[in-house]
Amino acid sequence: MKTRSRAAALAAAFLLAACGGGEPAPAPTGVAATARDGTIAVTWNDDPAVQYWLFVSANAALTSENFNQFPDARVVRNVRSPYVLCGYPNGRTVYLTINGRIDGGPGGPGSPTLAVTPRAAGTDWIVGSAPNTDFNGAGYAPITTCMPSGLPSGIFVAVGPNAAIASSTDGRSFTARAAPAGFTADLHAVAAYTASLNNPSSPNTKIVAVGAGGASLVSADGVTWSVGAPFDAAAPSWRAITTFGATFIAVGDAGAIATSTDGVAWTARTSNATAN
Repeated sequence: MKTRSRAAALAAAFLLAACGGGEPAPAPTGVAATARDGTIAVTWNDDPAVQYWLFVSANAALTSENFNQFPDARVVRNVRSPYVLCGYPNGRTVYLTINGRIDGGPGGPGSPTLAVTPRAAGTDWIVGSAPNTDFNGAGYAPITTCMPSGLPSGIFVAVGPNAAIASSTDGRSFTARAAPAGFTADLHAVAAYTASLNNPSSPNTKIVAVGAGGASLVSADGVTWSVGAPFDAAAPSWRAITTFGATFIAVGDAGAIATSTDGVAWTARTSNATAN
């Protein structure tokens, strides 16, 4: 009964859209689906005058005309390219197609049905680009867990010797960023915390890089940086950093550990160890 009701609801929605005063649009072109970790990025040649519907199912027989026959069918209305489908299990193939309508008219023919299988991050690799320098560590600042309106959804940051910094919004192309004037300490690691996930307009992100002589740098966007803690030749060097909630935890030479909530003021902690 539940399956029949769902199918009827989908059919009713489809017919309701067909009652508009507009007309069907030609089948979308250039449709492509890129598998990602738990998500699928869908792109096509987007015409602003067309309202697109995206149809998704685990059934290979899916089309834009028979979607209401499949209990698991998902219909996403009024999508724009690129669109990211979220929450799909890795290793499980799904099928998708897109059609369009103009001024609320009936849906036109669908694009060829595509099969795509989300996969765990780290499965496939490509060569990217970055400044010609060494890097010691990299980190990622999420802005949203998934952004259906498009890509990207976070900031990648790499740090290295002589205050080298680079950032990227896609993890492929990195751009060199300037450290604050006079700051030349080696940077060893970077970590980030975002207080307002799923609010890309105001994510409240803190990115903290640490390095030699207890030095730290702080940024909200990976582009503009300020000094958190200055270089001190007598201080232990920080070798790694992570976050626990909104707290940053840095570890380094001779068992040194410190915590901070802003990357500026650090509180030394007792590690009961002397190893680096």
